[in-house]
Amino acid sequence: MTGKNNDWVKHPRKKQVITVALVWFICTVLMFAASTNLFHQSPFQKQYFLLYLLCMSTLGIVLRVIRNYRRLQHNR
Repeated sequence: MTGKNNDWVKHPRKKQVITVALVWFICTVLMFAASTNLFHQSPFQKQYFLLYLLCMSTLGIVLRVIRNYRRLQHNR
């Protein structure tokens, strides 16, 4: 190691935050489209509860990365 901190969750840069948020959004939309019949029926049904749980847990990770980025920007 060159002494650089490579922990992108705790010390993210702007490019990493944008990449994480964009990848999360694209994956979430594609996961809903593949798991549900998105264009013919409502995805807000009881049978998709685990899908929503998975999306909310990954949203928590994305929000943590954004929060850490904002905290680092505030401390500078």
